[in-house]
Amino acid sequence: MKFSAVSLLSALPLALAKAVLTPKPGSSMSDLQLRAPAGPCKRQDFSISEYFQDGFVTKTQLAYATAGLGLCFNVCRIVSHHRDAQYPCTEYTGFVASALLGVFTFTQKGDTPSSGAHTSGRRDAPVAAVDLFIDSFAANGFDYGEVETFNVKRRDNDDDPNALTEHFVLHDVVHPNTTITPADYHFKAFANGTGYVHAIHQSNSATGLQKRHDGPGFKYNFQTFVWTVQTPQPDLRKEFIQAAQAIAQHWAYSADYYGIGEYFPAMGIDYILVQLLGNGLRIIPELNGFGEGYEDVNACGDMSGPVHDELKRSVTAQRA
Repeated sequence: MKFSAVSLLSALPLALAKAVLTPKPGSSMSDLQLRAPAGPCKRQDFSISEYFQDGFVTKTQLAYATAGLGLCFNVCRIVSHHRDAQYPCTEYTGFVASALLGVFTFTQKGDTPSSGAHTSGRRDAPVAAVDLFIDSFAANGFDYGEVETFNVKRRDNDDDPNALTEHFVLHDVVHPNTTITPADYHFKAFANGTGYVHAIHQSNSATGLQKRHDGPGFKYNFQTFVWTVQTPQPDLRKEFIQAAQAIAQHWAYSADYYGIGEYFPAMGIDYILVQLLGNGLRIIPELNGFGEGYEDVNACGDMSGPVHDELKRSVTAQRA
């Protein structure tokens, strides 16, 4: 399957008239790293998509966004060799959708228990995150180079919520049908259900270690709020693909037309009144010098509310 960069699911503008909120942690996990968004947070509560398939209901929404003076737009243009594209982030949609697909798949099949209510301990037969991301990119026509994995010592009796559970780097990810420079995808996940992906693109002006760590790109932070184990686990790949593509397309539209900075979407999946999965995300554009570590998805406000709103709406839709 190739992700379309043309057919946008939403042609509606962001609700920019909504009240401006002061950035706040909004999370009970005081040890999470916080970085205030570069611009003022705007509460959106904008429904991006809903998808019904085989009893599953998948909904996505934009919870918050920040005014970014075109930062996303400029990063998209830079990673396209400064090509004067009219809609550079639309052309970048496949990169975003593939990264989100990897994140969503990992939150279900990986080895990291989720945070928040309705968690059920560790999963059986965990799948390595790097394999899930390779599948997500390869299935969408991407090529990649070296795969760098790191040994992470995990203990079932480890009570440290910040313990690292997964760490890898997927180097030189590139799509042959675009002019976008190759990117290294740095992935880390933690025992508290949080994690992040750095997509760092090659920079013509950087060399050596600087080229590996200081290029332009995007950082995807995620937190899992709701997750209920099913035995056997349901196959949610169709749902993940729909959610990832919908969010990526709306993010691109918002970046190309409205100059957003950071983007805070929420996703929820239900099955016959059973809450399965809920994720909050924070997509941060960077010109160079990514911060090392997870950056809280709750920086504009508590994302568990939007995530649970999507699940609640899905349940209501199924009852109707």
